[in-house]
Amino acid sequence: MSIPHELWRLGLADLASAIRGRQVSSREVVQAHIDRIAVINGRVNAVSAVLQEQALRAAAACATPLNAVLELGGGERLPAAQMFARVRASLPFATLGVPLPRTLLRVAALHPALRGPIARLDADLVADNATAIALLAVTPRAFAPDARCWGL
Repeated sequence: MSIPHELWRLGLADLASAIRGRQVSSREVVQAHIDRIAVINGRVNAVSAVLQEQALRAAAACATPLNAVLELGGGERLPAAQMFARVRASLPFATLGVPLPRTLLRVAALHPALRGPIARLDADLVADNATAIALLAVTPRAFAPDARCWGL
């Protein structure tokens, strides 16, 4: 199929085929339609709001290979110590952090159900959300527990 310079003239099936065949990118298709809206909308007033940035971000997200894995964390990046401090501060009663000897933790980690959680105590629970933020314009939620989280 020959791709015309004016992509907005193509139908949906032809555009999908051209994108799948890597003859054009999703971004080029979206930009062609945004450009066409700019040319004719003053005369026809058919589009009340052009969401150009959001459309181009969505097109960029489509450019990510379909077999790619996009790492998404559950929220903001913070060290484990700060996470525990926020949890303790959110409880409706006073708590006291009790350090456990490393030997005791090693023995407890012999139990299969405890192995993973204990191993993670030495690492901050963070995910790199940079790609998701760039492609999807998302903002990870803040880790802000309160007493309602605990049903107390």
